[in-house]
Amino acid sequence: MKNSLADLMTNLDGCNQESAWEHSQKFFGELGFHIVNYGIIDKTHFDLLGFHTNMCEDWMSHYMECEYGKNDPWVHHVISSEKSILFSRDGPCELVFDENSIAEKMINEAKDYGLNTSICVPIHNKFGHLITGFNLASSMDHAEFRSMLDENL
Repeated sequence: MKNSLADLMTNLDGCNQESAWEHSQKFFGELGFHIVNYGIIDKTHFDLLGFHTNMCEDWMSHYMECEYGKNDPWVHHVISSEKSILFSRDGPCELVFDENSIAEKMINEAKDYGLNTSICVPIHNKFGHLITGFNLASSMDHAEFRSMLDENL
């Protein structure tokens, strides 16, 4: 079965960090997510322990320069919730952010880099101190993205 999670897990078995990231990007890319963001957070102090993204260097430099990490609503959601949520510019949006805020400015600027729709998937470790999260994004419109999500749930 193409794009099965079992295939991904087999490909990840025994991988180092770099090849695991490559396999993950390919897996999610074949599903239709051309942007893959993944972070690891220590839930004791909410320190970012690691971050991987395939967004372009121009965007990431701008993100860091503007200190968007402090106001990133996807990061805040990963920390505060275990529920996956949908972000969409042209349909129902579950991501919470204030209008006219730094977060809204960041979200509007990310559109220029192809982030139109996304699903944010927090993963909280019940027995440890780590929170991980994916933000899987696309330039698809809401209807196409929703259809892709339903097909690949």
